[in-house]
Amino acid sequence: MTIYLVWYYWYKNFWDEILLLWLISYITINFPKVEKIIIIWPDIAWLKMWIKKNNSYINYPWIISYKKSVPFFPKKQDLLFIWGWEVLTDERKPPHNWWNYLFRYFPFFLRRKVTFLWGIGSIKRKSTKFLYKILFAFVSTVIVREKFSKKIVWNFAENVILHRDFAYDIIEEVSPVIKKWGYVILNCNNHIFTQKSKDKIKTFYNKHISLWNEVYFIAWTMWNDDSDMVIYEELCQGLPNIKLFDRTSKSILQICSFFSWASWWLSARLHVILLLKFYSIPFDAFEYQEKVSRLVNT
Repeated sequence: MTIYLVWYYWYKNFWDEILLLWLISYITINFPKVEKIIIIWPDIAWLKMWIKKNNSYINYPWIISYKKSVPFFPKKQDLLFIWGWEVLTDERKPPHNWWNYLFRYFPFFLRRKVTFLWGIGSIKRKSTKFLYKILFAFVSTVIVREKFSKKIVWNFAENVILHRDFAYDIIEEVSPVIKKWGYVILNCNNHIFTQKSKDKIKTFYNKHISLWNEVYFIAWTMWNDDSDMVIYEELCQGLPNIKLFDRTSKSILQICSFFSWASWWLSARLHVILLLKFYSIPFDAFEYQEKVSRLVNT
């Protein structure tokens, strides 16, 4: 049996990279007949480096291989995992609202060989309700991380499992020594980098630079267009003392240690907030999507 792992987004996202390590171990434990795990990823060199650097967190690394696409005619026993703890939502425009996945991986859906690991967004359009009805009818299992998503899936299928975010299992295993240093961290993304957000960042910076010694910007994701870095470079023009924390050369332990030692955060990303809540770090947030607001207020 071969299991293919497909991400929703094609960029280097720290939380998804942690999740990948645990998912590999989860598969080797729960699918003992698996012979090969094939990770679908366009930047194979980066992923090999990441897994090699953190392979102490996974089982049987020798069964892992890499490809840039899933075969259109898989073997009957092969499985497909579509994951990343993103949110299936109609807030995104086609084709990024999942219709494309339904057609791209049609042979797997037809044989009910697909497992989702997702959050599920509210139904705001008739087309979304129709999509959910089709998707969940042809999926073998849906694994969600919170009760809100589970309740929605239950309207269409019973094959839903509630599980906390898998990345937490890795985070717990890392267990950095918790201590506080005199710095704060912020991050943003290109979807909300408007004048309103810039003003909020400036206010945050001016408030905390007088309280702590340093302010850092973290590039959480590494898009091909380096959008996080573009934001950082623009912020440097108005906030000259802001520093960059480059996570690309560091291990999970080093990254989690740096994050957990911060005295305060300003965050725009769901996965950052998950980590901050885990470490009980005070933060401010950009509540620009339902999924973020839902997490901030729970």
